[in-house]
Amino acid sequence: MDAIEALQQAAAQRPDDGMAIFQLAAALHETGRYEEAIAAYRCVIALHPDSAATHANLGIALLLFGAPHEARDALSRANELKRSILSQTNLAMCLQEMGQFGEAEAIFTQVRAETVDSARHRIPGPRRVTALCPFGRSGSLFMHSLVDGHPQVTTLPGVYFQ
Repeated sequence: MDAIEALQQAAAQRPDDGMAIFQLAAALHETGRYEEAIAAYRCVIALHPDSAATHANLGIALLLFGAPHEARDALSRANELKRSILSQTNLAMCLQEMGQFGEAEAIFTQVRAETVDSARHRIPGPRRVTALCPFGRSGSLFMHSLVDGHPQVTTLPGVYFQ
């Protein structure tokens, strides 16, 4: 029995255990079985509608599955439930995938402004987002910036803002 089969068995034995189903969904997601992962994430959301992590993972799975409009809804809900740099970045990635580049750039600009502690130390850097690239097998992102030889890179999938 492989790990996914064991998780499927555990979830079947405990259908009201959101954590067991979430673990199954995450395993399915990581192995590229997005359609099954999406169904499992939706089961968890039915049990725990205020789980920001589940909405975020559902959104990423939907995006990787090719359903960006549904992904946007799930990622927006995750951001409403628990606003963070990661939730905003994932939402911006989705908007970029949908061709909404201005909205994606606005989110990245806002995230960058919020992360700079201007009271103590202003980090010199770009005035705009210049590169957007994916990072990680599950589609999660990290942020950097790339302007004038600055060593950091601001990222989202494959589009360059001018």
